[in-house]
Amino acid sequence: VLFCCYCCCFLHWVIFNIVNFSKTKSLYRDGMSPVVKSTSRPKWQRLPAKNVYYYRCPDHRRNYVMSFAFCFDREDDIYQFAYCYPYTYSRLQHYLASLEHRNLDYLHREQLGLSVVSHCMFAHSVTARLCCFCNHIFCLFKTLTT
Repeated sequence: VLFCCYCCCFLHWVIFNIVNFSKTKSLYRDGMSPVVKSTSRPKWQRLPAKNVYYYRCPDHRRNYVMSFAFCFDREDDIYQFAYCYPYTYSRLQHYLASLEHRNLDYLHREQLGLSVVSHCMFAHSVTARLCCFCNHIFCLFKTLTT
């Protein structure tokens, strides 16, 4: 979650400015938009792309700013905003464990250690054989997760 708002005025429009983006190219320029959920609507919903702007700002050392307009439709709600649909650590670990239980010969998962907050850190390798006549293995993808 990026941030929360509460004690909002009914039908009050607000413009949020998220500053110090450094990338010229951004999915926010191509129609992606932040997501919002509230206590009365517990599912994440994408904001309309027409209310999202991504631009270079001279007031912030010419860094990029993502601005979006939002109208609060209930006073008693708590609103949560995020850059994109959240994907929790627990959900990721459950998915990776389900892949590991399938015993796929091209997927290897190795625990490297523990993070500062005692989450397991893994190295994941996706491999493929170069040809069916030899035993050479080529690593297609390798990533680390915590």
